[in-house]
Amino acid sequence: MDLNREALLKKLKSIEVMAKPVVVTDDMGIEFLAASAKGAVESPLGLYGDWPAYGPILFNSKELNSLYQAILQKKFKPKLFEGMEFESFMSEIMICFYYHGTDKKKQRNFLEKFIKRILDLQLRSKDEFYFYFDKFGGDEDLPLLFKSEKELAEYFMSLQELIPGFESWDDMDTGDLEYWSDLLDDYDNLEPITVENEFWLNSVTMSRNVSYEDYY
Repeated sequence: MDLNREALLKKLKSIEVMAKPVVVTDDMGIEFLAASAKGAVESPLGLYGDWPAYGPILFNSKELNSLYQAILQKKFKPKLFEGMEFESFMSEIMICFYYHGTDKKKQRNFLEKFIKRILDLQLRSKDEFYFYFDKFGGDEDLPLLFKSEKELAEYFMSLQELIPGFESWDDMDTGDLEYWSDLLDDYDNLEPITVENEFWLNSVTMSRNVSYEDYY
């Protein structure tokens, strides 16, 4: 019995989901690593145009009421989110519309469905939620919403288990297990992005300089 291999397998099979970009480009998307108790993958460049995991996000009671009123009055415009914490995330959806040349009718339909999906979460004031959104993948797919970071992380990892290159810990040779063990030990120091959380979330803290008037 290889005691070193057994120790490595025990360690790697006990981890939570760990995933974040390691290479970010302006024109070729991102490269990322992702690992869980099942195995790991280093993605090829360009599988995602931008990191698709966002959060945490919250609405206060006044903002939630505004969403309910939008449904009742059938007013679905991006300006609805102005002044809300969610406004910075809304800019990501606006970039999606711009990138795909989405017409106004499709924008309205998208926003109506998205607002309904938020309300279906039955959030209370200041409840946090998260969403998965590949804005360069298409303008038909609504963001997927999750009530916890763990749920989002597990969903994200389930997608990575399907891509070429994902390998289970049991199928790796001992050298690869050592590589991943060392890599994950140094996870917080990996460049170009350094974060505290094991599962990286796109917080959209910087302005994207996107004007609502450009799209609606």
